[in-house]
Amino acid sequence: MSQEQPDPAGGKQLSLAWTSVALIPLFLVLALLAAYVLSGVLGPTTGRAPVWQDALVGLVALVLVAIPSLAAIEFGRRAYARGEPMGRVPGAVGVTALAAMAILVVGTVLYNTVP
Repeated sequence: MSQEQPDPAGGKQLSLAWTSVALIPLFLVLALLAAYVLSGVLGPTTGRAPVWQDALVGLVALVLVAIPSLAAIEFGRRAYARGEPMGRVPGAVGVTALAAMAILVVGTVLYNTVP
C-alpha cells in the first residue's frame, strides 16, 4: 500500500491561495472606495441614481473583488490537484466572497429600480 506524497509545488500553490484570501478584505475596501469616487465623478443626482450608474459602479466594485477571489479559487484548485487536501478551503472562501459581492451588486441595482 503506497501513499502518494504531496507535490512540493502544491505547498507553494496553497500559500499563494491563502495570500489571495488575505487580500480579499483589502480589495473589498478598495472596491468600496472606487465605487464612492466613481459615484461622485458620474455626477450628483437628486433622489435615486439612474440604473446605468448603479450598474456601472457595481460592476467596477465586483471586478475589484473578483481579482483576489478568482486568484484564491485558481491557486486552491492547483494546490488540491497537486495533493494538498486543504486547497479546497481557500477556493471555497474565494467563491463565497465573489458570490456575496455579486448578490450585493445585483441587490443594489434591483433595489434602486423599484419606485
